[in-house]
Amino acid sequence: MLTSGYLCCVELLPAWASIMVAALDASVSNETEHGLTHRQYFPHWPFTYNVMMLHTWLMRPNTINPWYSRVMHLLHHKNSGFPNDVEERLVENVITYSMSRFVVMFDGFLGLCLCHRVLRRKVNNFRCVN
Repeated sequence: MLTSGYLCCVELLPAWASIMVAALDASVSNETEHGLTHRQYFPHWPFTYNVMMLHTWLMRPNTINPWYSRVMHLLHHKNSGFPNDVEERLVENVITYSMSRFVVMFDGFLGLCLCHRVLRRKVNNFRCVN
């Protein structure tokens, strides 16, 4: 991502190509994080696993901590469709369209901040930290 951005800045790569490369990199990082969440990669190598988790977070720094996200995602599989499904609540799939939903769609951390009170009230044992 940084390389394509740099190449765009020095006019060696067109902006549209830089955007495509960045989108592809972010997509691969997201899929890698999802696989890591389910312990599909490096399950017996904790150091490598944690380095990869850190790498996915550095690729998308505006997202929630992937170690905390893993807990929420596994809870999502366990409670999908029920009020305890924290992941669905954090992306605001359970509320009508409003300004807060628009903001939450673009910034997961801000979504956590905005929804914290509701989550504490409606989700059993919800805490912001492990």
